Amino acid sequence: MARHREQLLTAAARVFSEHGVHVSLDMVVREAGLGKGSLYRHFPDRAALIIALFQQEAEAMFRHGETLPPDAALLGMLRYLADVAGQVPALADGWRIVPVEHPDYAAGRTRLIQRLEAPLGAAQRAGLIRPDITSADISLIIRLITIPMTGPDGEARGGRVLDLLLNGALAPRATA
Repeated sequence: MARHREQLLTAAARVFSEHGVHVSLDMVVREAGLGKGSLYRHFPDRAALIIALFQQEAEAMFRHGETLPPDAALLGMLRYLADVAGQVPALADGWRIVPVEHPDYAAGRTRLIQRLEAPLGAAQRAGLIRPDITSADISLIIRLITIPMTGPDGEARGGRVLDLLLNGALAPRATA
């Protein structure tokens, strides 16, 4: 059963990457080499599938953070997401399909915010992040850097958005 779930997630990531998140789920089933019953046993709807892909990417982000010194983990995780967001349509476009009030999305967001507290605290103690920033603020930054944005050259702009969010647009002595 776990193998089928992984096959479906791998297939969905590939199909969504090639065709977008609105593609027929029949394509996901065909790509996975499974039947529709397997899809709906694991993911009762498109939102559930996309939420699982969100969770998979969040886990990858946290694994990346674990490879870094504690004070650098938060900024490293944000940079990781900015770099992969353009390659992971579920991150980039899934928010258009999954309403924020969806119970599984809300529960996943709550877990994400809780898991961000330790790396945020380490970054704040190191003086890298302002003390008034909360893990909910970091969740908002994550949402902003994963929105699909491309420059005129077609290149993903998640890294630029992250730089603007972290460093702002004001000159060092300017005030708004």
